[in-house]
Amino acid sequence: MGKFKIFLVAVCALVMLVAVPHLNAEEVSGEATDTPWSGWWWPSYRGGLVTGVGYRGSPAPLEKYDLITSNVKRGPASNYYLTYNYDPDAETWVGLCDAWSAAAIMEPIDFVPSTVNNLLFRIGDKKGLLTLAYELSYQSDEYETVDSPLVLHNWLLNYIGEKSLAFYAEIDPSDEAWNYPVYKYLMDIDDFGDEEYVTCTIWYADDQVAPDYSGTKEVQKTYYYTLVKSGSEYVSSSWDSQNSYDHPTYVLRPESYNIKNPYLDYDTIKEMAVSSDDLAESDLPVSLNPGFYNMILLNEDIYLLGEKEGELITINLERIDDTDETIQYSITDSDGTLLSQGDLDTDVSLTVNSGVPPYELVFSKDSYDLPGIYTLTYDIKKGFEFVRAKAQKGYGWGGYALVNASDEEVSNIMISGYASDGSPVDTYLGPFTLGPGKKYVILSDDFPFRNQMEKDDFYGIKIHAPEAISIVNLSGEYEEQMASFQGDVFDTQLVVPESPCTSDYSVIKSWGVYNPQGSDITAQFQLFSDSGEAVEDVSIALNSKEIDHFTRSSSPFDDNTASGWILINASAAVSVYEGWVSRSSDANEMIPGLIPGTEFYLPNPASDSIWSTQLTLINIEDETVVVSVQLLSSSYDPVTEVIELDSHAKIETDLAALFPGVTGGKLCAGFIKIEATGAIAGYYTYETTIAQDMIKLPLNAASDVTTALCLPHVASDSIWWTGMVLCNTGDAVSSVRFTPFDAQGNSLTDGVVKNLEINGKSSYMIRDMFNVAIIPDIAHIRIKVEQGSPVLGTYGYGSADMQMLTGAILE
Repeated sequence: MGKFKIFLVAVCALVMLVAVPHLNAEEVSGEATDTPWSGWWWPSYRGGLVTGVGYRGSPAPLEKYDLITSNVKRGPASNYYLTYNYDPDAETWVGLCDAWSAAAIMEPIDFVPSTVNNLLFRIGDKKGLLTLAYELSYQSDEYETVDSPLVLHNWLLNYIGEKSLAFYAEIDPSDEAWNYPVYKYLMDIDDFGDEEYVTCTIWYADDQVAPDYSGTKEVQKTYYYTLVKSGSEYVSSSWDSQNSYDHPTYVLRPESYNIKNPYLDYDTIKEMAVSSDDLAESDLPVSLNPGFYNMILLNEDIYLLGEKEGELITINLERIDDTDETIQYSITDSDGTLLSQGDLDTDVSLTVNSGVPPYELVFSKDSYDLPGIYTLTYDIKKGFEFVRAKAQKGYGWGGYALVNASDEEVSNIMISGYASDGSPVDTYLGPFTLGPGKKYVILSDDFPFRNQMEKDDFYGIKIHAPEAISIVNLSGEYEEQMASFQGDVFDTQLVVPESPCTSDYSVIKSWGVYNPQGSDITAQFQLFSDSGEAVEDVSIALNSKEIDHFTRSSSPFDDNTASGWILINASAAVSVYEGWVSRSSDANEMIPGLIPGTEFYLPNPASDSIWSTQLTLINIEDETVVVSVQLLSSSYDPVTEVIELDSHAKIETDLAALFPGVTGGKLCAGFIKIEATGAIAGYYTYETTIAQDMIKLPLNAASDVTTALCLPHVASDSIWWTGMVLCNTGDAVSSVRFTPFDAQGNSLTDGVVKNLEINGKSSYMIRDMFNVAIIPDIAHIRIKVEQGSPVLGTYGYGSADMQMLTGAILE
């Protein structure tokens, strides 16, 4: 009986189906021309577009935008987002899925990583910024609430089917709002006359992807609904039971970009989004300058490095992409000799100092379907280096004057910046050429920093060239103080004459050490008191190219109360510098580390109603040293004073007090020769009764005596003066020619000839040496001994009111 009942039910059901007239079955499909890309919804509680949380940290996408447009990492666009978008208490689902959906529809971009001003913009950076460009897209006029299946049906047919345009829909059935860009559909339609039963599958891009996801993660969803017709018109519709609550809430077609954040510019964002490759990209091999580079490998990259044999080249590579594809590198010289090759799977450090330059550095992949991303840090050590390990930045002014004082052209000159760890940041000028006698001046403010992060990283400067050039570096605060810096002091033993480890807060002292070597070294820092007591001994490891800068608070010594001096003994030549800034007078000066010796000169012992000179001497020996301080002049007999310096003791004395029987005029007319029975170091200080500033200079060494000198910069007008002093330490009268040049290397006159007697000293003010008509055009002056003994000297700059002073040794 049970089987019979079942049979009857089946027959009845069959009869009912046959009774309903089935007119036809139809399959309808459509797809948008542009497939939207998958992106992230950037949840509000993370604030990742500024905080970097959930992405790659800092700098986040908006920070990069601000770095490019406002020169600050947390600029106006970032701050606006933090105020109006970031909400750490928001529900985890709240974010920018609607803006992402609009951007994915309106911006059909095949994203690839790239660099903008050497800032790396990954796919997530670009998609995130474009998402913010469509944050108000929900205000579009092309919007409709899906209050029946017919709304979704018509939107699919009209937009995707007829216009081939995608739209986005709020699809999630829960109380949360989740928007997705819909771009494709397939409808199976069973037509029963006045009713159509529709099985509709839609395809949309998913946002459950990593921010750097490339392409479209496809998701599909199927809806079941019935459409009721009257004639050819649809009059009503209904969802199948399973879609009663699981169906789109609304649909929307964005019209254009619509930015909420007032500090964002669409054209700038679009330019960043469509950018490709890196700043070094070219179809031809690219000559690189020292610096740090973010590189994108979309095809073979070829770089040329080096210029002359014997130059030391260092290369540091790091692969930073997330692909499994191998990056290969190789280095060959100009003869085709393979010097190095390998896979860039981890960090790689390379050194090249053999072969025939220029060298060719090549990066390649077996497949370029996925871009490779790597960093390249390149540095070169040329025949000549001027290094200011801690450059003026952040306040006041600073500048560099470069002069080719030779008769031959000097090419491939570069001005490069370095971070505090000694790694190159970028090359701001060059390579360029200075013809004979030519001069070039550049201010630090004019350095073309690629982005603000690199400007912040910039710490020290290196001017390098194949041959020596003359350089002066001046810096200061406006109308308050001025300092000069002389580089080129490299040795294994150097003296820092003033320890910053002092309780005297009236003067801020700082010092630093730079390792120019291509390898790591060690340095011994020995702190001594003024009286010669050994206070502390510290061994420091210095990485290759590392710069260490010390103040009272960051001293390598534990003892921060003792004044005194520091002796540095390094395993290879280093550079040392020291600076002073007075809190009371705004005085500012910097000198290089002192090289110990046994014979020195003080060219200009100034002592009158305006000037005074303080001499500082340091005994670096373990025993007492006898120092002869001799006042020499061509107009009177030598005057000698003897000083006994205890082991490691330091003294400071006023020259007028050291020579009590000598009048100020007689003292100023001569120069000082210092001879010691052991190694000493020393410097001297010019101070005035009316000035805020001071001049500090290392003592001239015997090696400074020469027949050719250069005054690399002249500042002489109604505001500034330039002066110099020459001394004849030899045994014959010196005939010296001073020839002025303009910045183009043209001599302005045949020069002025001055004679220096044996033991003679002369002081010269530039504005008094030459015809007043050419003074404004003088850029630098060559000093040449045409006959007689070699000479040595110093030069100085000052303001007309004597408030800003500085000086340096003539070289």
